[in-house]
Amino acid sequence: MKRREFLKNTGTASLVVPLTLNGLKLSAIPRLPLLNSVDAANDRVLVIVQLLGGNDGLNTIVPIDQYANLQKARPHVILPLNSLIKVTPTVGFHPVMTGLKNIYDAGNLGIVQSVGYPNQNRSHFRSVDIWRTGADATQILTTGWAGRYFDRLYPGYPIGYPSPTVPNPIAIAMGSFVSETCQGKLANYSMALDDPFNFSQVYTGSAAVVPTGNYGRELSFMRDAIKDSNAYASGIAAAAKAGKNTVSYPDTDIAHQLKNVALMISGGMKTKIYVVTQDFFDTHADQVQRGSTTLGPHANLLKTVSDAINAFRLDLKAQSLEKRVIGVSLSEFGRQIKSNASNGTDHGTAAPLILFGACVKPQILGKNPVIGSVIADQEGVAMEHDFRDVYGSILEDWFGANMTIVKDVFYSGFKHLDLISAACKITITTAPKAAPETFTSTNLKIYPNPASSNSTLELSITEEEYLHISLVDIRGNQLKVLTNKVMKAGRYQINIDLSSYLPGTYFVRITSDKNETQSKSILKL
Repeated sequence: MKRREFLKNTGTASLVVPLTLNGLKLSAIPRLPLLNSVDAANDRVLVIVQLLGGNDGLNTIVPIDQYANLQKARPHVILPLNSLIKVTPTVGFHPVMTGLKNIYDAGNLGIVQSVGYPNQNRSHFRSVDIWRTGADATQILTTGWAGRYFDRLYPGYPIGYPSPTVPNPIAIAMGSFVSETCQGKLANYSMALDDPFNFSQVYTGSAAVVPTGNYGRELSFMRDAIKDSNAYASGIAAAAKAGKNTVSYPDTDIAHQLKNVALMISGGMKTKIYVVTQDFFDTHADQVQRGSTTLGPHANLLKTVSDAINAFRLDLKAQSLEKRVIGVSLSEFGRQIKSNASNGTDHGTAAPLILFGACVKPQILGKNPVIGSVIADQEGVAMEHDFRDVYGSILEDWFGANMTIVKDVFYSGFKHLDLISAACKITITTAPKAAPETFTSTNLKIYPNPASSNSTLELSITEEEYLHISLVDIRGNQLKVLTNKVMKAGRYQINIDLSSYLPGTYFVRITSDKNETQSKSILKL
């Protein structure tokens, strides 16, 4: 989504363009309660940690059981097996991620494997746009997923806010720009903030009579926007003064961002969503230090983020605030399985997503990505979980959103994921429980494989279910639907016609209506 698309009318432009308060970038924002009626009974916060550039998930959360083939595919960047921080027999962390390991050991970390979206776009701009809007890869949306959610719950905004019940910005983006995630139809729900202590009031102009016509309407709107920003600024300043930090944070930009978020939460801010950002994950060249792959720019970035999040967690815990806040760390795409000759990695597809907080269900959700013995050029990690299912499940279980609204905000095929611990879930709506697996990798076969023209997918189903089976390329683009229907229990053989495709690696992707997704590779000779 291009930022200029937000500036569609005077009101929207005035609300989105940040104002400057003594070096602090502000923008007046929508002034309505964020959630449904349960919001009065909870004070929950979501922190979104954006890793811009496309983080190398295979060197972040390492599938140890795939190590031999990883070593063959990415000799330039592979981490030594004995250097990994082993968290399970089959999963290891990058060795610099001791901070996240501490969170894992405390039972406050969740990992969702192979998160992405169908028909992955490898452009930074377009993929970031898709993640922030919650769009399908074929859609162009001008509203963010959070903004759309707010719009559906509270039509009529932005009249009458800030108010005694909603005194603070609904969302805050740390930095100089508002968040496109929070863009609604008429205005943006986020305020851009650099430093909560750096404030002065913006002069609103004289009290002269406003002229009639377009100029008068624009002048009135700008005056109102400035008044609103001044009111929000006063609340932020008061919270910063009342709040505190109880731990020492690293001297890094993202740590300072999270430190200020903790300060504002501690000071009583009612803001529901905070967005923080770490850039520079586009590691095409020199991702690792030559001769020592545990060091280098990527290691530095992972350590920076890991240590900052751990300090944030410890700060909240020391102030008994840890059950109010969950966080999600994400990137627009992963990297390709093969490393390149420049000691780096190129744009890929799916990657692991990390959740943190005392109310996050401690787990590794999903299977390790399968790394074949033969990897095609440009091949990425196959998607297992749609990012919209992650966001939607957070809205549903953490904020108590109605599932009908969640589907309307994202897509009709939304699948609930069990991401929040049972004790912390809001049960206004009943989320569908994940059904037991009805097909597994042990009863999925593709033969012959490799194949020159035709192959056969054989699978067994233990109970009736709806299956969507498709052929996709190494970039995640759907090439052909093999079947899309309700299938009764039994054993099936499905023909895969490869005759019209070029030699290379493809994937058969199988999605069930019972929260099960699998991909198996097939090599066309």
